Amino acid sequence: MLTYETIKMLCVDKGVTITGLEKQLGFARGSLCKVNTNKPSMEKVQKLADYFSISVEQLVNGKQKGEEQKYYLNDEITAIA
Repeated sequence: MLTYETIKMLCVDKGVTITGLEKQLGFARGSLCKVNTNKPSMEKVQKLADYFSISVEQLVNGKQKGEEQKYYLNDEITAIA
C-alpha cells in the first residue's frame, strides 16, 4: 500500500522535500500528505514511480514483481541464522 511514509523515505533518499516534489510533479500542495486517507489516482502513482525511477509495484508494495520478501534484515544475518 502506498503510504506517506514510503514517499517521505524516497524523498529523503533523493534529497527533495515533499513540497518540492509536489511542485515538480504538478500536484496540489499537501496532496501527498493525504495518500493514507485518500487513494491517489493511477496517474499520480505512475508519476511518482517515474520520478523515483522505480516500478509502480515497488512504490506501492515496497518490492519488485516476483521479489520475495526477506525474513531477515540482510544476507549476513541470513547466513548466521
